[in-house]
Amino acid sequence: MTIRNDAHSTTLVRRVFRMLLLAYPADFRHTSGSDMEDTFCDRFRDARRTAGLRGMSQLWLRTVFDVVATAIPERREVRRARFGEHRRKRYQRRHEGASAMAAVLQDLRYAVRMLRASPGFTAIAITIMGLGIGANTAIFSIVNKILLEPLPFYESDRLVRVFNSYPNAGAERGSNSAPDYFFRRERVPAFDEVAAYQYSGNTVGEPGSTERVRTLRVTASFFPMLGVQPVVGRTFTEEEMDADNAQTVILGYGFWQERFGGDPAAVGQ
Repeated sequence: MTIRNDAHSTTLVRRVFRMLLLAYPADFRHTSGSDMEDTFCDRFRDARRTAGLRGMSQLWLRTVFDVVATAIPERREVRRARFGEHRRKRYQRRHEGASAMAAVLQDLRYAVRMLRASPGFTAIAITIMGLGIGANTAIFSIVNKILLEPLPFYESDRLVRVFNSYPNAGAERGSNSAPDYFFRRERVPAFDEVAAYQYSGNTVGEPGSTERVRTLRVTASFFPMLGVQPVVGRTFTEEEMDADNAQTVILGYGFWQERFGGDPAAVGQ
């Protein structure tokens, strides 16, 4: 099953890469297309084996931009060859000594004329660039949201998550216990505030309901540490951290709006 899937995946990769090769002139594809295709498939297999989906995505993006960057000069050379050696030399003499900006503008005008003269290539180039830019934008948006954009909390750059690490047991990020929480809160001066949380689930609704929602069990220091306050009501107190006195909940904004229509009178029910 694995061998068949790998063969199917390689065939699909080759077909897509051959579509990219259409951006090059026919003579170039005839002389170099097979070697480029084999090289790309080898790199694709290496990327899939070593870096998974991220590596394959990065390889495709680099390849798309490389094709766009190199196919235009190749086609331009073909066009220049068609103009003949005399016209090419006259073109060079006419632009000899021109400023760098003038040369750039001339190249842009020439590229536009070439694209207008080759609608098929233009469609492929625009499609490839659109896919590349769209994929790059999507990846940057995800990276920016997860890694670059600060958290919506006061002094979010000072927030850290602390794990217990047990390398010999193969647990690089182990959970924390209640003694760990109290020790770090009372005995580690590097922390201005310490809070603990645990993902959980609870049944909501009338007696007999089977509806489950995801909940978060937190210490009383959780909200003060983040520097946030409820829209209405209050946060937890230290007395409510006792398991026998854990009868208070704080509703998420979405749940409050959906179940109670945003009614402030929901506090205390």
